[in-house]
Amino acid sequence: MKKLFLLLSIVLLPFVVVIVVNETSMLPSSFANKEYCTRACHNQGCLHFNKKRLDKDNSSFVTRHFDSYKKNINWLKNNPFNLSYVEMNLLLYVILFPTVSILLLWRLIKRSSPTLEKEI
Repeated sequence: MKKLFLLLSIVLLPFVVVIVVNETSMLPSSFANKEYCTRACHNQGCLHFNKKRLDKDNSSFVTRHFDSYKKNINWLKNNPFNLSYVEMNLLLYVILFPTVSILLLWRLIKRSSPTLEKEI
């Protein structure tokens, strides 16, 4: 029973974090802002990025992975399934990845404890 509780806790923790972040952060804006990033930065490219990059060296995480971030956004927008960006984002990051992660985690916990099925 303890392993099942552990699994449920691990599965629900990301959703709790998402709820807390969504409830405590300001509403996203689709209008560009000169001072801070908004939804417009995501959709049209971040005008603040060059300023952020000047504050960091070229080996920083932000600088090294910005191209990967842009490629990910472009792939989600131009996916091979002809889905919209929002649909593809939800399918991939809200449904597919968590489901695969839960199944892999369940197999790992089940394999590490042969008595798990008896406990449930």
